[in-house]
Amino acid sequence: MTATAVVWLEAGPVRAGIVPRLGGRILSLTYEGHEYLWRNPDLVGDDLRPLVDPVALPRDAGFDQWQNWGGDKTWPGPQGWSGPGEWPGPPDAVLDAGTYEVAEHEPGRRVVLESGYDERSGLRISRDIAVASDGLVVTSTLTNCSQHTVRWAAWEVMQLAFDEDDVDDAKAGVFVDVHDNRAPRVLFSPLGTMRGHQVNDETICVPFADVVGKLGFENARGDVRFRRSGFPEMSLHFTVDGGANYPDGCPFQVWMQTDADTSLPGLEGLDATARLVELEPMSALMNIEPGRNVFLQCGWTFVT
Repeated sequence: MTATAVVWLEAGPVRAGIVPRLGGRILSLTYEGHEYLWRNPDLVGDDLRPLVDPVALPRDAGFDQWQNWGGDKTWPGPQGWSGPGEWPGPPDAVLDAGTYEVAEHEPGRRVVLESGYDERSGLRISRDIAVASDGLVVTSTLTNCSQHTVRWAAWEVMQLAFDEDDVDDAKAGVFVDVHDNRAPRVLFSPLGTMRGHQVNDETICVPFADVVGKLGFENARGDVRFRRSGFPEMSLHFTVDGGANYPDGCPFQVWMQTDADTSLPGLEGLDATARLVELEPMSALMNIEPGRNVFLQCGWTFVT
């Protein structure tokens, strides 16, 4: 199998398309014919093949050089630009934009992808993607391939589409199960006001809106539901360690953006040109000795 090939996995009504060449991304996830993922129509065709050549990025590339293909990917956290303990991406030439090799492949059902070695973080990322008739499981493993201890969390980022019908639908949104009634933290708010409101003692709803911002859930339990107008519900499950440290203190974060057609203050060079929401589960932030790893397993299940 060539690195430019699309790997298709299918089980019953679930179908996933993975592109190893584009950072090991899942660029299509359909259930009963409904497409859930957002992908960039300027960069990726309906057949999931790139419409433009991937750019070879310099080490100090900024947001204005990022090719946001869309879909689902794995990054290291925490994100930041203040020192070596933070991942200054995207963009990133290896872990985000690099070619992932196919390490294992069970045709139609499972694929394991491996990134190149990233000297800056000391990491190599593995993505184990398997489908079943009701969803898929993504297991992200960050292995320390350097000669010294590093400190990272595994961070899965799934970009999902929404539209005007979802903004107008009071029953649509992202529903996050929580341990208590603490409000989510506003981590970033460059355009409009992103809000989460308490549905009951155990759930916070983030409605779809024409805003750009990010919320962090310090009290996330590891169960999230994504509801679009006219779509079957998709749920996310991941394990949260209540006594562990997490990037920004939040095991789960939600990014939302609208088509603002402008660069975002504080993220110079990043333009908000589409409606999308990111569901961002994280593993605990761990010291990783040479040869050891940290992993995050996420189950994405469709509910009818």
